[in-house]
Amino acid sequence: MRLPIFRPQPKERHLLIIELGHDTSRAAYFHDDEGELIFGGTGNGANPEAAYAAIPNKPSKITDVVLGLPFSGITDASTVVRYRRSSPQTKVSEDEIKNALSRIPPLTGEPFFEDLFNAKVDGLPTLEPIERMGELVELNYYQATADQEVLSAAREHVKNLGVEPGIVPTAYAIAKLISQTTPNGALTLNISPHHTEVSLTADGHLVGIKSFDLGGDQKEYFLPALEAALEELSYTDLWPETIYLCGTIANYEEFRSLLLTYPWTKKVNMMAFPEISVFHPLSVNLTLPAEVGLNALSLLG
Repeated sequence: MRLPIFRPQPKERHLLIIELGHDTSRAAYFHDDEGELIFGGTGNGANPEAAYAAIPNKPSKITDVVLGLPFSGITDASTVVRYRRSSPQTKVSEDEIKNALSRIPPLTGEPFFEDLFNAKVDGLPTLEPIERMGELVELNYYQATADQEVLSAAREHVKNLGVEPGIVPTAYAIAKLISQTTPNGALTLNISPHHTEVSLTADGHLVGIKSFDLGGDQKEYFLPALEAALEELSYTDLWPETIYLCGTIANYEEFRSLLLTYPWTKKVNMMAFPEISVFHPLSVNLTLPAEVGLNALSLLG
């Protein structure tokens, strides 16, 4: 699969976004002409048909599909590659980036997604390092694999559209969206009734993603499960002091109150107690925390 930074965009797109979830699935259509994300309904479990049917004013033909997968069953790695250029006065090339990324060992499993999460040239952040001039290049490369059965089941949902979908871990898409609105990083908790996905970004990099099978309906067991996920991230540098909540639960204030009881500065490397809030990106189309995933996935379409 070619990285999105190397992939040409079609002249006219009719982009369908489907977020598959354990508890519910959601769908939306991105209207290129008006730059508008039109939300559909929801379906039960990993069954987006009802959500797709509820989208108003769908086009007669879909040209592109982005499928967001829940994180369980996914193997991933976020790797930072740094190299010094012998000719900093020349522009960074596509071949140069590919050669640097080729040194990263592949993961086991069926590869289905790769992306450049972020980059820096001489310490300056950029989402597009190609054509930049500089000496020191830093690339944050992300890759994900899954069992063939998982990917085949996901593709089955859109086979009638006649379009090969791009499959993306939804947690990754959310982390990338948040990195663009919160450059210093954030810990993000995407909570559904029975599952939680945790992503950590810091200093412009994706530190990692973890998940556990407890959510909004098991609040009394939530903090121990969250603590285990935080330990698995194994991040010893300074943590960002921002925590965002999103997902399909209704009791956000209860979870915010619960998280305020956690001794963050004693458990992880935070200088001060974090600010905890529901995530609302700067988008007039986005009104619900449950729609963060669709909004994030649309940006990778």
